[in-house]
Amino acid sequence: MIIPCSLPKKVYVLLLCLCFLLPVCSAATTRPKTSGLKSSGYRAVVFKGEVLAREIAKTTGIALNPLLCMSALGAYTYYSTDQAARTGLPWHASPKFWGPLAFVLLLIFVKDSSKIALPKILTVPLDAAETLLEKKATALLALPMLFSAISNGEFEQVQQGAQQVVDAVFPLAFAAGTTMDMAAQSSPDMVTTLLTYAVIVTLFVVVWVLSHAFNILILLCPFSSFDMVLATARNTLVAAVMGLSNTPFGLGLSLVVIVVAVWFFPRALRLVLFGTLVSYDIVLYRLLRRPVPAASLYPVTGFTCCPIADIAPRTYGRIDQEQGEVVLRCRPGIFRREQTVRTGVKTSGCFLKPGILSPVVSQRPVAREDVDFFRLRPQYHDVIEKVAEHLHIKVARETSLVGKLGVWLKWCLAVMKQSPCLEVPPEV
Repeated sequence: MIIPCSLPKKVYVLLLCLCFLLPVCSAATTRPKTSGLKSSGYRAVVFKGEVLAREIAKTTGIALNPLLCMSALGAYTYYSTDQAARTGLPWHASPKFWGPLAFVLLLIFVKDSSKIALPKILTVPLDAAETLLEKKATALLALPMLFSAISNGEFEQVQQGAQQVVDAVFPLAFAAGTTMDMAAQSSPDMVTTLLTYAVIVTLFVVVWVLSHAFNILILLCPFSSFDMVLATARNTLVAAVMGLSNTPFGLGLSLVVIVVAVWFFPRALRLVLFGTLVSYDIVLYRLLRRPVPAASLYPVTGFTCCPIADIAPRTYGRIDQEQGEVVLRCRPGIFRREQTVRTGVKTSGCFLKPGILSPVVSQRPVAREDVDFFRLRPQYHDVIEKVAEHLHIKVARETSLVGKLGVWLKWCLAVMKQSPCLEVPPEV
């Protein structure tokens, strides 16, 4: 599992913004042509701006917090519908769907409220289980819900924008003499629907990755009080987006969230991968107390803590030693080959710190602060002596809880800012 980090950030912004904003922008500038899709012309697109705002805000809010929004929207739709008409509601508005979601939401609220009295170290396994299971499962449930809403015509304005893109592109393709698929020629409505699906799914995935990165920060944060600040800030944003969904302010707020999500997408995606594997190890080897299989110890895997050559922080890879020198093997991007980086760091000048979350390999330069450059997965926490022996480095144990919290806090702050680059010999 490798996260691309070789493309410039502006490329991600351009591609993803074009994928989402092109149908929206065309809806405000192009007169729709007659097609199978129900449309009342240019004025309908202009004067239904509040509908477009509600559609974008709904998708953004569900992506920010799927559990909260699906349970709230389902309950609102159910109780705001006449009792005689409730049998015709879609499946995601049934109490059999949103009722269990509301119960899970209540359990998460009780767990988060207990952080006031419990130290962070006791709630980490529960936070890891929530990050690993609930956040992923609710996202998988939200996608069919959005697909069902599109099929029921709830995203009319986005479909109109997609239809105008199809109407604009297809004549140009015919004029250029290109060969088009027969299904696309005979069924432009199908292409319109597929484009609508693509826009909504892209929007959902990009915003969900940013929201899930917030969950990872909550998991990594060493203080329970700051956990609640992050969670409250995210839920307040969700309430603002959904509450203002019928107004220009809601549309503007949603677009700001989308732009921020696209801008931070590569970094947030690497953080999500890191948090997923960390949560998996914490749940399996700490919460469930499963023994670590000997076959999974080697090669030693983990994530980079700082830029190393052209490898971005939190890139998944392997660490080893060759002739007394630390060597990293990882893939800087999806479409790039695995790269071997000889860091030039001598194992005699490195040490392995257990930490609270997971062990970390550090270098101690002369007259300089320690440089953490590789964090192991939490599964190595109980076998740190074997790992150190395999890498031919020493173990530096923190004897005080304050020291461990200090190391953890230092690393958490490094997640949110650019870490100093590890100096690599020029010949690498």
